[in-house]
Amino acid sequence: MWYKLYIMKKIVLILLTFSSLALRAQSYNFLGEYDWRGTPLYLEAERDTVSIETLEMISNSLPESYPVPDYNPQYITSGYDTDIKLTKDADVWITFISEGAGYRNVLGFYTYDLENPQSTNPTAEEIAIIFPNASALGSGGGLSVGDKVKIGSFKAGTGIGWVLLANAWSERTETVGNGLWQLFSNPNFNPEANESLRHHNVLLADPDNERVILIQKRCVGVVIPCYNEEDRLLSTAFLNFIDKNSGYHLCFVNDGSKDNTLQVLNKLKEGREDFITVYDCEKNGGKAEAVRLGMLHMVDHKDLDYIGFLDADLSTDLTDFDELVTTIENSDYKIVSGSRISRMGANITKESARKIISLTVNFIIRKILSMDFKDTQCGVKIFHKDVINICFRDKFITQWIFDVEIFKRVTHYFGLERAKEILCEKPLKRWINADGSKLSMKDSVKIIGQLGQIAWSYRKLNTLSEINVFDKYFVIRDNKFPTRIIS
Repeated sequence: MWYKLYIMKKIVLILLTFSSLALRAQSYNFLGEYDWRGTPLYLEAERDTVSIETLEMISNSLPESYPVPDYNPQYITSGYDTDIKLTKDADVWITFISEGAGYRNVLGFYTYDLENPQSTNPTAEEIAIIFPNASALGSGGGLSVGDKVKIGSFKAGTGIGWVLLANAWSERTETVGNGLWQLFSNPNFNPEANESLRHHNVLLADPDNERVILIQKRCVGVVIPCYNEEDRLLSTAFLNFIDKNSGYHLCFVNDGSKDNTLQVLNKLKEGREDFITVYDCEKNGGKAEAVRLGMLHMVDHKDLDYIGFLDADLSTDLTDFDELVTTIENSDYKIVSGSRISRMGANITKESARKIISLTVNFIIRKILSMDFKDTQCGVKIFHKDVINICFRDKFITQWIFDVEIFKRVTHYFGLERAKEILCEKPLKRWINADGSKLSMKDSVKIIGQLGQIAWSYRKLNTLSEINVFDKYFVIRDNKFPTRIIS
């Protein structure tokens, strides 16, 4: 009897063998040596075949934007087990399919006696690592679809549990650490206070090919700045979305509102504390500062993979936001920005005067950024967690066009060419300027002056020499002459 265990999304799997070697990191066990990217040197010579039928089976079982708790609750109901429990002697292989996390995750495993299962979290000494860096080639790692490892031969009566070490691969030291947090296939070992939120894995059976597919759900944070929004927040749109999408956590930032916005937000949060956070700013600091503080607050949530922001007026709805998440999840982009480009099939509505101002502003922005962005000012964006501090650590110079500053900071940090590679502009299906918009025509005219302020301020920054470390190269920036040195 034998098993193949397939991996999709942001999970990688490992299996403990009692002959595992302790190599180069803490006290975890390893199945063998690995290279500088964390790719095992013990991959099987022949890759596994991952057929279109297999991919379709996964997609049909867990389609995007269809939350598991609502559409397939049987996958995560009490008693549903994602451990492997062997009733006969078995050889076990692990095959990599894909991943979509911004982190360089590690997946490990541990074994136990089915007659005497452990009741406490496995220690590092009890965990073995199979993929030290569960990242795909071109996405911070070296794994390709079908890469396969035989993790061992096991006796009947053995249980195999899985553990994800979040962002535990260190590219600098080329070792595995403890990670930001650990998620286990046994929900009893996971940290959430609410037991219903402890299920992070889904196990699918593929009996035709004699294999099992393990999938881990993503977690996304959304920051929503609010200033005197009590009327809009009475809408059921936010609660309906949260009730149907358990993989999201909404952070409402009350920006010193003078009406009952804070009370309405606290009411929204009641009974949904695991899905809704309210961050209260006593004084009004403007949208830019509200978004910045919200993003920095959410980056401390260890369970989030991506964090974005969205306007409270829902000019674009949360369903469209989910499409931006899907884009960043299935690509190498670090930032995906919504775009209000009019195109066939899209419902994009702007006032004519706003459109004229917008075209003028966008022309100036393209000159400042040296990028062919069509719409930097769209109020919906999603970020990999690892670029949040780069984009939001420091206060913004301007109040309305902080989006331009975000792109300018990315360009300043990574260099123009790399910035173009990690930024994506995705057209939205829907954008309507909602009634009660706070941005007046007078404010729109002021934006042009603020753009000049940004251009001047960041030009001064470019006169400072700096060294940025990214992946396997250094960028030394001095004025307009960057030099790349391969390490």
